[in-house]
Amino acid sequence: MVALYQPEGTVVERFDRCGSRMLKPHTVRMNNIRLMYPEQAHSVVLFFDGGTGVPPWYQAHFDWPEGNFRGWKIDLQSPFQRTVIGFDATDNALDVIVRPDFSWYWKDEDGLAQRAELGVFTPDEAEAFYAEGRRVIQRVEERRSPFCDPWPQWRPDQSWTIPLAPAGWEAVPGIGIDLNRNSYREMQRFKTVS
Repeated sequence: MVALYQPEGTVVERFDRCGSRMLKPHTVRMNNIRLMYPEQAHSVVLFFDGGTGVPPWYQAHFDWPEGNFRGWKIDLQSPFQRTVIGFDATDNALDVIVRPDFSWYWKDEDGLAQRAELGVFTPDEAEAFYAEGRRVIQRVEERRSPFCDPWPQWRPDQSWTIPLAPAGWEAVPGIGIDLNRNSYREMQRFKTVS
């Protein structure tokens, strides 16, 4: 497992694979820990109130009255790939929100349906995303790792600072590929031939 911490205030650079263009960076508004598993088509993100309150677009999902820990998000995505500057994954539009009491619900089903209608994802791919979600939901319901682990009590080292994306991150090979359908090894082979 790879565990990554993003403090509130981290700027996340983004790329629109479908539009082949850079998107406006997103500023993280809650502390979070992303747990990524090799060869798995999901990550699990834990959200924590960073002290400034839950941002408006998260209120429906993570605005619970008690405590710092606000819940988990099962982020359905391609298996992650390591790069020279970090990690890449392709988001699969569908997520599962898990509250601290372990109740859960699907998030962004309409977005997945729209992308499937536009041909971004095939019907078989959309069903595979749901199947992966159901597999992880079973872990939630059985209180299996990471949903039984002490991650909600974890706290970062107070000396850590907010990281910045390295210069030239957008030029790292692979930024525009769909990691569900391609791998870096295949892409590197293509670049060598062409």
